[in-house]
Amino acid sequence: MLKNQKYLATCKSLLFSLLLTFLSTPIFSEIDITTIDDWNIFSSSEYSLIISKDGSIDTKQFLGFKMEQPWCVCKNPVIALNVDEGLEEGSSIKAT
Repeated sequence: MLKNQKYLATCKSLLFSLLLTFLSTPIFSEIDITTIDDWNIFSSSEYSLIISKDGSIDTKQFLGFKMEQPWCVCKNPVIALNVDEGLEEGSSIKAT
């Protein structure tokens, strides 16, 4: 009887260790959200998000930027804008 109890205790310990190992592994989950004011937020990798909004007049135009961890917009924003004409550095852009 004592041998069976040790065997069961060992099995429980092993099962607990395996379960803890599987639950502690990092899991990447995709993010794909549209806010109520039509901003699209989705994950492009485990460490970065893309935020974009389509143009209200011309739906081919959009404003978008990439955010990387620690999820701070002001940390090195990259703003993408599709335009028909060339822009110079420092140009002003009016959005509607």
